[in-house]
Amino acid sequence: WINSYCVSTNFSRATTKIHERGLLWKQIMASIAIPGVFPPVVIDQYLHVDGAVMDNLPIEPMYKYPVSKIIAVSLSGLPDRKVDYEDSPNGWAVFMDRFRKKKRFKIPGIGSLIINSLTLNSLQKQEVTKSKVSHYFELNLKGIGFMDDRKWKQILQKGYDQTNEYLESLPKEERFWDKNKEEEFV
Repeated sequence: WINSYCVSTNFSRATTKIHERGLLWKQIMASIAIPGVFPPVVIDQYLHVDGAVMDNLPIEPMYKYPVSKIIAVSLSGLPDRKVDYEDSPNGWAVFMDRFRKKKRFKIPGIGSLIINSLTLNSLQKQEVTKSKVSHYFELNLKGIGFMDDRKWKQILQKGYDQTNEYLESLPKEERFWDKNKEEEFV
């Protein structure tokens, strides 16, 4: 047995659920059950969905553990997306745009609208929460759609490269994991 820590949203009670015991596979399934994309997961007779609905960067619950340093990585940076048209296009104009395979109107898809709508409050909370960690950085996954699982190798490589770049850019005194500083933790 190993300790685990996973967060989901208890949809039935509209609360954040911290999972510390139980079936890890079920907890992970619940923590990534994006509403409208994946079905909710039943745990203890309650429906659970993605933890990002309530808290996209669940740092505060970690303070009850004997943890001295918290590294937070955000995958959810919403870019500032201005549009290049003055009025919202009507349904017919959008249909014709897609039919003609033109891109006059850059309108997010239904999946993107649902996900972003569900996590807007959580993203606001993230802005406050991120100042409470030892290290925080956002991965830049520009050019990769939220549900674009075909690019998983590219996502993995970007995450690896950007994490290494971030860690290498830190001053020596902030590298609490550095082997040269091992004697300080004894």
